Amino acid sequence: KGSTHTETFAKTVVTVPITVLKDKDITFTPPMPQKQVSALQTIPMGHAVKIAATFSKVFWDPNTTLLLTDHPRYAQIWMYGSVGARPDDDNNKTITAFITGPIAKHMVSGAVPSANALKRDSAPDSAIEVTQGFVSYLDQLYGGQATNCFKRAVVFNWATHPHVRGAYSYPGLGVTAEVREMAAAPLDNKVFFAGEAMGGQSSGTVQAAMETAAVAVKRICSAATPTSKL
Repeated sequence: KGSTHTETFAKTVVTVPITVLKDKDITFTPPMPQKQVSALQTIPMGHAVKIAATFSKVFWDPNTTLLLTDHPRYAQIWMYGSVGARPDDDNNKTITAFITGPIAKHMVSGAVPSANALKRDSAPDSAIEVTQGFVSYLDQLYGGQATNCFKRAVVFNWATHPHVRGAYSYPGLGVTAEVREMAAAPLDNKVFFAGEAMGGQSSGTVQAAMETAAVAVKRICSAATPTSKL
């Protein structure tokens, strides 16, 4: 709300999404080397939308946890529910559509709070429209049961989140392990970088975020350890 706060550290780890670095929301003094700036700009960030739809009962095979389909929009469908949810919890009656690529870019985040809301006319790519399409596709797969059991849904487009602006990085043209390593290069042994986009072998994953965080911590410890003099 217009206020500022200053903290001073000898060393720091920057873990913001790569979009924040690409858009130069953070100012580095002295400036980041041009090679590193170019490396960051080379790494693309993908688009992703999740539709989490909750139903009154589990009408799908409870042993099914993932569907990979040939649908142009709903190609990946998760039936995991929520970790730790009770058997009678609504979270165990939730199916999630994971939509990626250019088609996800303009989809609008929002809630579909009830079955009645699902019946409304809606604009293309609105939360209601993409949920209508998802439930309709589930009807095709499960004999019309999805519409009858629908309770509510939430649509979230990660590209529209002001501090995320995308889903995760992917291996675009010219993106090599060396490019990612250059993007993660420390600045003057004081500013270190970590995150899924910085991972050379497993980029775009939680594993990459964890691995690069471990590397950053090791680099900090190494830089902080005084060298012995003979």
